[in-house]
Amino acid sequence: MLYLRGVSDEIFVIKKNGERELYSDAKVLKSIERVGIKKEMQDQVLQDVHEHLKPNITTKEIFAIIRDRLGKTDKKAQLRFNLKDAIFDLGPTGFPFEKYLERIFKDL
Repeated sequence: MLYLRGVSDEIFVIKKNGERELYSDAKVLKSIERVGIKKEMQDQVLQDVHEHLKPNITTKEIFAIIRDRLGKTDKKAQLRFNLKDAIFDLGPTGFPFEKYLERIFKDL
């Protein structure tokens, strides 16, 4: 597994809620493993992220890098990776999504 050594001491990531934290390869790997990205692809995704790292990069930018890489190599994984953002776009509270599902289940 490829890891970027020493950079996490210098690179901060700006989270969606505005908090700053040190960049972590482990967090990127956890995110891509959850959507079932093959082990052999994980190094390639991590390398792409490393090439674009900069001080105060946002999680949104990191996710875009990952989505772009997956779009070139694994469309299904790209869709699974993007699902969290798609659900969040339905409403920050989750309530609109719950109402949407409720309507679907009633119609079924």
